Amino acid sequence: MQNSVRSLSTDLDRAAEVLGEAFADYPWTNWCVAEDSHVERVAAINGSVSRSQAKSH
Repeated sequence: MQNSVRSLSTDLDRAAEVLGEAFADYPWTNWCVAEDSHVERVAAINGSVSRSQAKSH
């Protein structure tokens, strides 16, 4: 049986995109994340948090 390993970076990037879209209209992110490029900013925040959590484990 052959194992395949996916890049964690690819998974984290996609997860950050999904979370950026999911939290785009969330009251907290609307309050604290600038309106211009809002979805991209929320995705970047989620990506940074995910990467720092992944490094600690």
